[in-house]
Amino acid sequence: MASEGKIEEFYKRELELRKDLKFPPFTRMIRIVFRGRDNQVVFENAGEFSYVLRSLLQNTRRENSWEILGPAECPLSYIAKNYRVHIIIRGVNMNVLHRAVRSTLKSYKASHGVYIE
Repeated sequence: MASEGKIEEFYKRELELRKDLKFPPFTRMIRIVFRGRDNQVVFENAGEFSYVLRSLLQNTRRENSWEILGPAECPLSYIAKNYRVHIIIRGVNMNVLHRAVRSTLKSYKASHGVYIE
């Protein structure tokens, strides 16, 4: 559509798709990447972090619609001898999500050799 000059049509269709998929601008997203040399350990850490974050957010379910996607391999899953796994947190109230992620980042201790970005 864009290549045919149908910019307005493209824009409207893209917005409809984003609304159906709960993508921005209808929600907000936070992406957290875990990387390290041992793929299994990286996945385990991402899963543990996700569990802790989910437990913290459970109390906010009524006031804030949120969802945690993953852990899953990043689109570029192996870079510079490091495996990469991510989780995506999406929701409506960014203040609630930021507080929960910040709190989890402070309290969660990743395994040796696993880095959180």
